[in-house]
Amino acid sequence: MKKYAPLVLTLALLFLLFMYTPVKGIFLYISKPFLNFGERGTSKISNFFETVKTIKNLAIENSQLKEEIKKLQSDKIALLEKEKENEILKKQLGFTKENNKQEFIPSQIIGRSPTSFTQYLILNKGSRDGINKGQVIISEGFLVGKIKETYENTSLVFLITNSTSVVAALTLENRSSGIIKGDIGYGLSLVEIPKESPVKEGENVVTSGLGGEYPKGIPIGQIDKISSSDSDLFQSASLKMPLDFFKLEYVLVIK
Repeated sequence: MKKYAPLVLTLALLFLLFMYTPVKGIFLYISKPFLNFGERGTSKISNFFETVKTIKNLAIENSQLKEEIKKLQSDKIALLEKEKENEILKKQLGFTKENNKQEFIPSQIIGRSPTSFTQYLILNKGSRDGINKGQVIISEGFLVGKIKETYENTSLVFLITNSTSVVAALTLENRSSGIIKGDIGYGLSLVEIPKESPVKEGENVVTSGLGGEYPKGIPIGQIDKISSSDSDLFQSASLKMPLDFFKLEYVLVIK
């Protein structure tokens, strides 16, 4: 026990010195930087986790904003599509009002032939809607074709631009007769115009009613370029069409 007496005495003296205010102050002064460092370290760690949390929240908000933007874009496109459909239908409706003596069945195009050789359209109306084989199809008053086949809910339209199509026609001003034939690539030509018949560029062409397949007087297009030679028995001309057959979306079926 005597061996540890000096150590115990020393520790007791150090304790008394530490409890003595000046010495305690010196100790606290010396240790303050270390304490401050610890506090700063704890603060930095806390700030780091707070920053991570903020970044995570911003990422979530950014994702939500992107979804909202996509939804707004989708709504805008849908609205523009509705406006376009209404514009097309107004044109069709305007024609029906001008021709209120006739009855029409408005139809939407839901399909078309995959090639320009076999030119057909598929409509969303069929026999249950009153559509029958042979009925004439128009769009904005211009001739499109006729019903080739009917099914309960759909029908098949044979286009006048089909290469096997034949439509009796005449020029509106000079009353020159000819035959409308389809060209590859949704084009039309007026052929077999008598050599002596007058015909001019820009002249309107309508159905003549001959043969009974199409009613008389349906507009088809305008004479674009005339071609003939001294050796030819007939004249022919390419037609300029106001309708883009490849872009048609709605048509009217004449009842």
